[in-house]
Formats: sequence, structure tokens, C-alpha cells
Amino acid sequence: MNERDYQLIEDYLNGSLGASETAEVEARLLQDTVFAEALAQQQDLLAVVDKKVEDNLRMLLAEEEVKLSNTVTSPTISISKWLSVAAAVLVLATASWFFSRKGSSPSGPTLFTENFTAYTNIIAPNRRGENDESRLSLAFLAYDNKQYKKAITDFEVLKNDTLKSELTFYIGVSYLAMDEIEKGIITLKDEAVDNKFAMEKQWYLALAYLKKNDIGAAKIALNNALRLSTDPVLGRKVSELLDEIKSIE
Repeated sequence: MNERDYQLIEDYLNGSLGASETAEVEARLLQDTVFAEALAQQQDLLAVVDKKVEDNLRMLLAEEEVKLSNTVTSPTISISKWLSVAAAVLVLATASWFFSRKGSSPSGPTLFTENFTAYTNIIAPNRRGENDESRLSLAFLAYDNKQYKKAITDFEVLKNDTLKSELTFYIGVSYLAMDEIEKGIITLKDEAVDNKFAMEKQWYLALAYLKKNDIGAAKIALNNALRLSTDPVLGRKVSELLDEIKSIE
């Protein structure tokens, strides 16, 4: 994976590629598992952001509808009038959400919630139609199904045989997903394993420190992630998060 690959993924998900580049991406998705997993990971991250925006807008629109129902008493109000009001409310709600988010100073735990998503399983992806019942695949099947407690138990057994660094990383992420932040930090800081997923470990450590509202430690971890940068997409997220936490120091 290089810078162009990550840019292709970003443009593909944004719908800004031409026909030839779109065909290139779709062909690579069938042939290049690393490329496909990178795209899936970025897609997951975008889905989390989109869901949060959608939920906030739906809540604001519902509140405004209640206000309208309490103030508009005429039974003859036209449908087109109501729709125009609803559309205006949606526009205002969108603007309100973005301006309030931009102007506010989010807390560390809020930034954790907004940025945390379990790292994509790139070790033993469970492909549709396949029936792989190896111990490693079953452990990652539990992880993919958010059965993190079972996944941790299985990973702990397996890491004694193989993939020690990789499985230690996924154990740490699983602890964070279960809101067991201290265990997650201890696991991700384990120096007895090598530096595989080094940048990603620092990213998740930063999120864990944010959950504890330890802004100083979070900044150190984010700067370590930039120093170890191997993923331009994650690198941009690290830089953006560093900018955000400046407002809560």
C-alpha cells in the first residue's frame, strides 16, 4: 500500500473517481486482499461518523416537530407548507449541529466515543461461504461478532503459539471495546512484544487516555503515532485529533 492507494480508496468512497479509476479499484478489490481490507476499514470509520451525524439530526428534527405540533393548531395547514417548514428545520438543524460541534470544547471521553471503533480483522477475515473452523478463525469470528470476552480468552491461548504481537494488539483493542480501559492500556503498552501494529497501538493508547481524560498522555501517544506513521489515512486522523484536543487543554 502506498500514498496513491490510500488516495484511491478515499476518492472511491467519496464517489469522485472517473470510470477508469473506479474500474481499477473494483478490480483490485477482487485481487488484492490488503487493498480490500484497507478500504473496508476506511468504510467502517466513515459509517461510524455518518451514523453519529444522522442520529443527531434525527433527534433535533424530532424536537422541532414536537414544537411545531404544539404551536400550529390550524387543521387546514397545507402539506406543502408543513414540508417546507420541515425542510427548513432540517437545514437549521444541520447548521446548528456543525456550528455547535465546532464551537464547543469536547471532553476527552467524548472524543474517545467519537473516534473509537474496533480495529478491522485483517488477520483471519471470515469470508462469506467459507467454513474455516481453525482456532484462529473462530477467535476472530468472536471478535468480529463483538464477543470480545470470548475473543480475549481465545487470543490469550493462541498468542503463546503464534502471532504474539498481533494478538496482543487485538486483545488490547478488545479491552477498550469492553470499556476496560486500564487493562487495555496495560496490554497495548506491553513492551515484551515487537513493533507490529506500532502506529495503531499508539492510536488506541491515545484514545484510552482520552477516555480517562488524561490529555497530556493522549498527546504523547498521538505524537508517537505520527512518528511511527505507516498509514496515511490513519495519519490524517491522528493529526485531526491532535488539533481537536488543543481546545480542551
